Amino acid sequence: VAVDLVNQVQQDKKDGDVDIKVSIAPNATEEITAIEFLSDIEDKTNDHDKEVISLIKEAVNEAYGQGFLGLNSEEEIQNRFDEIYEEIKSIIDEYKSEPSFKGINYKDSGKKLERIIYVTRTADNNPKYQVGKVIVHFTDADYRTRMLKETEGVKNPVYEDRASGEELVKDRAEQYIPRKGHRYINEEDSRRVSSNSDIVSRGTQDKNELEHMISSNNSTRLSTTVEGKKQIVGADGNTFNSNGQVDIDFAQIPREELSAVYTKEGLQRYVKGNLPASNRGQVVTERELQAFVDGVRTQEVLIGKSGVKGRIPTSAYNNRMGKAATDRARPLTLNEPRALIAKKEEWKRALRRGQTLDPNDVIDEILKLWK
Repeated sequence: VAVDLVNQVQQDKKDGDVDIKVSIAPNATEEITAIEFLSDIEDKTNDHDKEVISLIKEAVNEAYGQGFLGLNSEEEIQNRFDEIYEEIKSIIDEYKSEPSFKGINYKDSGKKLERIIYVTRTADNNPKYQVGKVIVHFTDADYRTRMLKETEGVKNPVYEDRASGEELVKDRAEQYIPRKGHRYINEEDSRRVSSNSDIVSRGTQDKNELEHMISSNNSTRLSTTVEGKKQIVGADGNTFNSNGQVDIDFAQIPREELSAVYTKEGLQRYVKGNLPASNRGQVVTERELQAFVDGVRTQEVLIGKSGVKGRIPTSAYNNRMGKAATDRARPLTLNEPRALIAKKEEWKRALRRGQTLDPNDVIDEILKLWK
């Protein structure tokens, strides 16, 4: 696996520090980590301190440029971190005995998921201040999950959440979503399932995600949900359970054909990102507003992409339940919270007055009230 070092140097707007970030293999699919080197502001950090930080950076990158690549157990990760820590200690111990480096020291934060080694200096007649720190952190994309090697035959790689054991896949925006989904089937779907055929959209209109959510009629995409405990409902409050449902294995569907629209990133990319250019980045109609709400209320994942009809192969669906069985299994419905309903009416009144809505504010408010 090639290591791609991407260096970025910029002044932190919050505290004035100059942050030097070194990302290790940011596009690798294996488990990796990033090692960040942060230097303090120029008027405090003297040339001697900079020399030490530079040596630490060089030594760590040379010896451990692959970070935590391929390490699965906490014990392996801990051992690798200890090696890095010892390397930094040896560099600082070598220099701290010299007068020019008097007072320089190090300290391990002891945190589990983000290990920080603080490099500090106690200057003459001045309190101790930080001249740099080395952060070894495990990001959501690597430490929290691990790829399951035994599922190599699937169309969409499967990951396991280390904490919960839940199996996950990614959509085309690289979002983690549950491996298991559900589709409330229509009459045509029911006939296809009965004949052991693929479920395929009969639509002929190539709609993007926003267009599909405004009106799924004749769309080439298919609607599914990750909500499996309660039945989802439409904007009118009615369920979609007319012919029952099937479970879906998203690992059997190519990643580039999945769009999870119920998350913050999904709403920003697939709904906000598809607003008409004439809107100038604003929500201007009630149907556009409703699409943002619908994505969250239905916990929706769309199948299909531009030029490719939504398809659920026979290998991807199972556990068909009829209407009555679905009602028994999921007697409750997933409804909009009252506070969100009230806010939505407030937004609609604003739109009717000719005002526009900032989609970022809409997204944040929906997700806040949904909780």
